[in-house]
Amino acid sequence: MRGKPFREDRKWWRGMLVAALFVAAIPHLTVWLGAGRGHVYTGLLFNPYDGYTYLAKMREGWMGAWRFTLPYTPHPGNGAYLYLFHLALGHLARFLHLSLPLVYNLVRVAGAVLLVAVLGWYFALLFPYDAFARRFAWAVASFGLGMGWVALPWARQMPPADFWVSEAYPLLSMLANAHFPWALAFFLTLIRPGPARWWDLFAALGLALLSPFGVVLVGFLLALQFVVEYTFPENGEHGRNSQFATRDSQFTTRNSFSARLPFPPAASQTFCRGLLVALGGLPYTAYVYWVTHHDPILAQWTAQNRTLLPPWWNLLAAFSPWALVAVAALWRRHAAVWRLALWALAAFGLAALPSALQRRFLLGVYVPLVGLSAIWVASRPRRLKWAKALVLLVLPGALVMMLLPLKGAIQKEPIWYLSRDEYNALVWLRENTPRDAIVLASPDMGAIIPAWSGRRVLYGHPMETVDGPRYKELVGDFFRRCLKGAAAWKFLRDEGVDYIFLGPRERKLGGLPIFMPPQAVAARFGDVTIYRVPRGDGR
Repeated sequence: MRGKPFREDRKWWRGMLVAALFVAAIPHLTVWLGAGRGHVYTGLLFNPYDGYTYLAKMREGWMGAWRFTLPYTPHPGNGAYLYLFHLALGHLARFLHLSLPLVYNLVRVAGAVLLVAVLGWYFALLFPYDAFARRFAWAVASFGLGMGWVALPWARQMPPADFWVSEAYPLLSMLANAHFPWALAFFLTLIRPGPARWWDLFAALGLALLSPFGVVLVGFLLALQFVVEYTFPENGEHGRNSQFATRDSQFTTRNSFSARLPFPPAASQTFCRGLLVALGGLPYTAYVYWVTHHDPILAQWTAQNRTLLPPWWNLLAAFSPWALVAVAALWRRHAAVWRLALWALAAFGLAALPSALQRRFLLGVYVPLVGLSAIWVASRPRRLKWAKALVLLVLPGALVMMLLPLKGAIQKEPIWYLSRDEYNALVWLRENTPRDAIVLASPDMGAIIPAWSGRRVLYGHPMETVDGPRYKELVGDFFRRCLKGAAAWKFLRDEGVDYIFLGPRERKLGGLPIFMPPQAVAARFGDVTIYRVPRGDGR
């Protein structure tokens, strides 16, 4: 039995992995080729403002750091051993003499291919005897979205969740950043059907490094699963109603540590995997919680780091039609129903708690909804027609996401591109200023400077700038010329600003509110000027 789904799906495996490579790479290649000679593509396409923070973390690693400090805060404190994945990528980029955006996207594309492969493995274990359900769930879970596109005309303030809640959807995870696809792949590995393995320890560690909240979700889900398997052993992986029992799992049950536990076989395997998750993932997860609540700077950052759930109607549109079909599947007699339903229940249950980080618990929740829908569709007399109808309902959303880069490439969206002058100015900052220099720039350029030059800014991100709302208002007032004369000089002196970055984005707000003497010009590149702030009142 083991390996039969993989032999049956050999052509599917080749096609799905090639599709993953295509989907993850082509949108970025489109925007990169559209840059022309006058612009530089930043390497960030979906959710670029958060993407700049990841490049900024990589820049810290590129500069030799293994201890993360907030790059968007002028006075970041001592920092902590957070974001080790991105710091390691920065070290790798420096070792290979490659640009940060290139390394970031290569790792992202590799993670996308891995994620699709793990999804195929997961559904092969879940539906070993049903090729239709297995293939349908695999394809839709990998590349599908919801029906949020229907609500787009009425959701201008907050787009539907299937366009921006990247951790919930494998497709968005592949497109959004480098760590989500890897985190989701580790997560799926830890909740797969089958016996516990020694390498679950390292999967748990990898998940903790990438998404500590994923470790909490895995632990909660395995606890629920253990209760179900202990209470109803006939539904476990070795029970008479199971589709998951294999010669390999039976051998493992008879000859492993789990066989000596006083639980039913399936519950023993879940207990062992939970133990491996605790050993591999809990220590670092506990460290992250402790340091982000006890370090004074990181505690302020944590307090303003809010990722709340969208309204219910937004979520309903984003997860339709799969959430509705999944409810219908709950009454089907299939061994995988309870496992998938438990995942969805655990994810939405944790996300509904009164926490500031609700969305983080939606990691991959699109997958069980699609899996349950596949069970229902596969049981219908005209299952192919049902499958086509459901796919047609979600196809427009996926097409919008894939075609979005064409519009940005044509219009040269400034959030995706740097002008050649801006790029040269950022290189100059990196090569000619002290590492602890503080740069004042517009909020848009403030998001970019730490990523491309490694220099700190007064404001660059609503969550990663401590006391962000106040600094955003101060920076905006400066360039809108609300601060003038002595008030402007006092602001620069009090905040310890060393350089002022003046380019098209700053002039769009209003420009400089003070006169800078000619000797204050540190560098000029076309329409971008970098000023060195004189000490004193500037006169």
